Amino acid sequence: MAVQHPPYPAITRAGGFKFELDCERIVQSDTWALAATCQRPLLLMLWFIAWQQTPCGSLPKDDMLIAARLGMNIDAFEHDKAILLRGWSEADDGRLYHPVLTQLVLEMMDRKAGNAQRQAAYRQRRLVARDSETNDKHRTDNVVTHYSGVSDTTTTTTTTITNESIPDGISTVRTRKSAKTLSVSDLVAEGVEQHDAEDWLTVRKARRAPLTRAAWTDVKTEAAKAAIAPAEAVRIAASSSWQGFKASWLASLKNSSASTARRSTNGTHGGYENFDYGQGGVL
Repeated sequence: MAVQHPPYPAITRAGGFKFELDCERIVQSDTWALAATCQRPLLLMLWFIAWQQTPCGSLPKDDMLIAARLGMNIDAFEHDKAILLRGWSEADDGRLYHPVLTQLVLEMMDRKAGNAQRQAAYRQRRLVARDSETNDKHRTDNVVTHYSGVSDTTTTTTTTITNESIPDGISTVRTRKSAKTLSVSDLVAEGVEQHDAEDWLTVRKARRAPLTRAAWTDVKTEAAKAAIAPAEAVRIAASSSWQGFKASWLASLKNSSASTARRSTNGTHGGYENFDYGQGGVL
């Protein structure tokens, strides 16, 4: 009878795959029926030993090695060899293979290959998803950079604001690209008292009018027209709940206050120094 080729590569190992016994198949086998009661545990142990060999599911064609692994002396093994090695055949790699164990090893190899394919597909999906996220981010960054025309440190948005030149209560909506907005610390650096800056920015925030550099420049220009410091203009705007500041607003407020003072004091005029800006909420 010709010697067969090994049924799988010589490097095949169980690699953590469990050896599962088909009890019904074993009990119904001819070898199990022919084996003496004392030989049956050795048959099972021989399969356990073969599963841990390399290649998996094989035995060395060496009676002394097999006997040693079974914990038997060589004479006892030779006495039971015909039953213990029934169904095992030699391949041309010099090792013994059993058809049932060979089938189990081939099934194990198929499961390993399937697992490897699923893992590779999962890694590929993760890679594609990551590349897609990266490309989306790059496209978004390119769009922002394209429309901003400025460095990444400047936030470019389309904001609905109220026209700074119109008193509160009469608003015209328009859109503009806003540059970096000013904060409390920016106003403090301009000489504004911190509590005045906080109050004024709170008023502007409630009206969804962030303080841009252009708006702040307008306030300083109007403050110069009114012959007061920008810090004083902010104080007046904050106490009067004005979103912005105009010299004409201040003049109107002073005139209104003077008229009120004349009526209440029967001709006594109140000066600008005594004017309470906190009452100027009409504008």
